[in-house]
Amino acid sequence: MEKERNLIDEVKIKIITKLYNSEDYKASSAANNSKLFKLDLLENDYLNAALEEAQQEGLVSLSKTQFSLTREGVMKFKEFYSEI
Repeated sequence: MEKERNLIDEVKIKIITKLYNSEDYKASSAANNSKLFKLDLLENDYLNAALEEAQQEGLVSLSKTQFSLTREGVMKFKEFYSEI
């Protein structure tokens, strides 16, 4: 259970990092989101859970065509990388 929690958190950080480094903090949702977020086979199994959790926490906004990082997501990125 703890390993799953760690994997979900790791995937969330990868999602936030990718969006933070994207133009306007946005990325197109694609059929191959594991490639978009540079996830390995194991991390890919937790992508949906991580996206759902990030959305519930207000870090990421999802639409049918794109992922967007919210202000809270930018704050989380900065906290994670000790920029604030």
